[in-house]
Amino acid sequence: MSEDVKFLSEWERMSRLAFTSDYEKMRDFFQITKEDFLKSYSYMTEQEYDATSLFVQRYGLRLEDMPIA
Repeated sequence: MSEDVKFLSEWERMSRLAFTSDYEKMRDFFQITKEDFLKSYSYMTEQEYDATSLFVQRYGLRLEDMPIA
């Protein structure tokens, strides 16, 4: 498998884990530490948090960019 295909597969997996469409979670994502976030959302996994962090970094997302549902 080529590196491009590996990256795409990883990116697709990460995109399914990210919670960037949930305003409440994103608000907390930007306002509290990772440790506090994972304590507050005990049902969320570190993988989901990390996937969201990757999206935030990759696309330069800010809380102001998040649509309020």
